[in-house]
Amino acid sequence: MTLQRFLNAVGDSRWTWLGRSRCKPRPEDPFTLLNVLAQAAATGITGVVAGAVLSLLLRANPRMAGGTWPLVWCGTFGLVVGLVAFSMIAVAWNRRSWRLVAEGRTEPPELPPARVWQWLIVGPLYAAVFFLVTPAFLWVSVDNAMGTIAWQRARAAMVARGEPLTMAQLQGPPPADAENFAMSPLIRSAWDYQVGVTNGRSEPVWADPVGKARLQLLGVPQSFRPSENANAKPMLREGRIRLDWIARSIRSEPRERPAGMPDDLAKRYGLVDKKPASMSEQEILALPVTDPAQEVLDFLRRFEPELVEVSDAARRPHSRFGTRFEEGMSLYLPYLGTMKSLTLTFRLRAAARLAKGDVDGAFADTLTTFRLAEATAEDPVLLTFLVRIAQYAIATSTAWQGLVDHRWTEPQLVELQGIFERADFREDLSRAFQGERIFGNAIYDSWLGLGTGAALAAVDISPEMVSTEMPALPRFAPRGMFRRNQVNQHRMFDAILAQLRDPAWPKIAGLAASDQEYDARYLARLGLTPTTPYNILPAMLAPAFSRAQAKAVRVNVVARMGEAVCALERHRLRHGSYPGQLDELVPAFLKSVPLDPMSAEPLRYRRTDDGWFALWSVGLNGRDDGGVVKDNDRQGDWVWPSPVPSKDLRLF
Repeated sequence: MTLQRFLNAVGDSRWTWLGRSRCKPRPEDPFTLLNVLAQAAATGITGVVAGAVLSLLLRANPRMAGGTWPLVWCGTFGLVVGLVAFSMIAVAWNRRSWRLVAEGRTEPPELPPARVWQWLIVGPLYAAVFFLVTPAFLWVSVDNAMGTIAWQRARAAMVARGEPLTMAQLQGPPPADAENFAMSPLIRSAWDYQVGVTNGRSEPVWADPVGKARLQLLGVPQSFRPSENANAKPMLREGRIRLDWIARSIRSEPRERPAGMPDDLAKRYGLVDKKPASMSEQEILALPVTDPAQEVLDFLRRFEPELVEVSDAARRPHSRFGTRFEEGMSLYLPYLGTMKSLTLTFRLRAAARLAKGDVDGAFADTLTTFRLAEATAEDPVLLTFLVRIAQYAIATSTAWQGLVDHRWTEPQLVELQGIFERADFREDLSRAFQGERIFGNAIYDSWLGLGTGAALAAVDISPEMVSTEMPALPRFAPRGMFRRNQVNQHRMFDAILAQLRDPAWPKIAGLAASDQEYDARYLARLGLTPTTPYNILPAMLAPAFSRAQAKAVRVNVVARMGEAVCALERHRLRHGSYPGQLDELVPAFLKSVPLDPMSAEPLRYRRTDDGWFALWSVGLNGRDDGGVVKDNDRQGDWVWPSPVPSKDLRLF
């Protein structure tokens, strides 16, 4: 079966002209452009009907309901199918009509019947290639061109506004080594590596493996939990560290000597060549621990030179880790786990020093926890920002213990108050989102085969490298669809950054009663509803970004509360009691009453009958619930923890 015969057969079929038989020309008459357009319009209308059916099916998904893209896609594709198919039918039809006119005939000659296999194999193959594949190719090609043009315009607008396009532009010149916390010899060993390949797998080859091992040893064992508290963290319900649990973990878990560790360090650290058998819970509970705080301090004294180096380095004014953004999809941030572990270690020593009455030593460690939380502030990566928030919560809990125990002196409280007053995570979050936009653009370029760039698809803070393999599926997807997703993702970041510059930014955390409703409202604010094939990728990322902002809002609330609590404690030291209202702290202890970021009104406060106080923010629901904490974090208030809270729900 020739293509000519197949196309003539389709053109002669009554099914082709179903409902439009009057439009069908006679065999000897030419197939005009008007006939082609009429038939294409009919297939376009058929596509619109199919799109309407698809829209009805999508109504089951609230995020995809209400969009017109199924009508546009199906209608456009139907129109293209009609134009291609009937243009080819017109060519075959006119060749036959010219032959009939030349022969003086009005009907085509009878042809021998086609064989069954020709109708079952050749015919469907012709139909697939010329009526589906070719129109699809043309449709995708036009969409690819339009998507590319849309991205080029969006990128040109970024350049015109002076938006950074690379991590080097965003970060600026590096600081001098002497001013850089990350260049301290011990800290440098946490991130300085080369990429090696073993058995086809990428692995880090550390420049200072002994230094890396030393940093890992600084983490204090915290694994022991009595069976009735198996899921508990190593702290009491009121947020105090369980020093007895930590001491028992130290006693029951002698550490094995890492390969390459020098003898003198192994001896000082108390390492063993072979780890003994694990102790049972009964054996651990039988260990005599008379002074757990002293045991913890004795254990940490083994690492005194390392702790001194970290503490001194944390005073440096800058911190720029040698992050290899050029590694693209295999970007590795090993120092994040180290930074959080160091913060926990200094918090533990502060708690032990407070228990032993060493207030000055405990305060020095508290300041170090805050400095360590600031040591990743210059890293424009969202994951780094989230780890920093966790570090800040650890540092705040360290300060909290001295506050509730009334251990800090007036000068110490003034210094802590200044730390809380200066804390504002909005600018750092903006930098993190700018970095995420750069990563996102590089990921799209990687998917489209334009180079790996500075993409970040996954981050692993364990000792193993992440996979460097690119996902295969995106390479076969239409480039135009990816470019349009890239444009919409770029617009999403524009909207997020604009919200961060809005004075009412904290309220973007939402007033929804459920995560599903909250996500829907957030997507609507970013212009990502309904979800379409052109915005599906940014719509998938947006909920994670909204939760990152909610965490930033929460830590800003904690900072404003910490500022007020330090002033309250200073008032208690001077007058013997807490004030009746926060206004009484101005101007002796506060320049002005800190505002609740969630309401732009002063923080809520009342003095309690037990001699303490209640201080709270209205929280995510924006409603004052009287300082009541609820199980659902989106309901109830955010309350500064009292010495013995009524619930095991903590603000930090």
